[in-house]
Amino acid sequence: MPETWNEATRNEVVTVGGTSATVCNADEKRRVAYFRNDSAAAQVITLNFGAQPAVLNAGIVLSVGQFISDSDSEGYLCYKGSIQAIATAAGALLSIFER
Repeated sequence: MPETWNEATRNEVVTVGGTSATVCNADEKRRVAYFRNDSAAAQVITLNFGAQPAVLNAGIVLSVGQFISDSDSEGYLCYKGSIQAIATAAGALLSIFER
């Protein structure tokens, strides 16, 4: 395997609230990132790829059931920085897979 392979795989559901919070720390070895809004209610989750706080509806907006994925491919590298999230209401569920 290449020396840069990230052997740590993360596959979990985190709770997102009405205040911006870091859901992924920066990781130079990240090769794949997948985020899905698995909330049971109608919460909308907004993601911000970067160190700045997430702002509702200003960034990557995920309604219930929607997802975004990012991965290394030929000529493209998955985002390696930190990722912030905020929701329209407390108790929103964000499924995260990263490797």
